[in-house]
This record gives sequence, C-alpha cells and structure tokens, in this order.
Amino acid sequence: MGVASDRTCIATKGEFNSLLSVDEVMSCCEVCGNCLDGGDELKVLTYWALNGLVSGGPDGCRPDNFPKDCGTPCKLDSYYRGERMRKCGEESCQPNFYMRTYAEDKSYGIWAPDWD
Repeated sequence: MGVASDRTCIATKGEFNSLLSVDEVMSCCEVCGNCLDGGDELKVLTYWALNGLVSGGPDGCRPDNFPKDCGTPCKLDSYYRGERMRKCGEESCQPNFYMRTYAEDKSYGIWAPDWD
C-alpha cells in the first residue's frame, strides 16, 4: 500500500498525501494475500487499478482495523482473527469528522503503457 500511496502522491504533485486503505485491500481482495502467506504486490496494484481504494491510516476514510501484531508469517490466532474481521462491501467512511463520501474518496491506479 506504501507504493500505491507514494505513486498517487507523485502523480497528483502532492495534492494527495495520505495512505491508501490496507483495511479495504485485506477485506475485499481475497487473492492479494494475508499475514499467513504474505502479500502479492502485483495483485494489490491490479486491484487498486481495477477497483480503486479509499484513504486509510488513522485519519482516512477507512482506517486500518486489522491487528498490527500479524507479521509474516503470523501466528494462527492472529490470522483467524484477521480473517473474521473481513467486511467487504462496507462502502462508507468513518463517521463523525470525515467529510468526504466513500465515492469521493476513491482513487484508482492506472496501467503502465505497453513499451513493446
């Protein structure tokens, strides 16, 4: 998610300077990986280009709710706890102070040109 967030910041010349939601990827992209097997960066970037992602981090639209103690490989109890927390389809930003809608917050990656 760091790569996607950095690429968005660069492409927008600093207008977007936030983290993209790890929670959204972990909840909605079942083929992107998990803490037991690790993540697949190419699948995450493909998911971002096709489906878009909202902002994450503590102040974003969809803050990260997955346990932070889950390394790679994680303990089985952390893995199962994380899997139970998957809530894809929840298309709303955190309540109270976040002023943008889910649709307004969504950003999409783009495909690199074919250099053949």
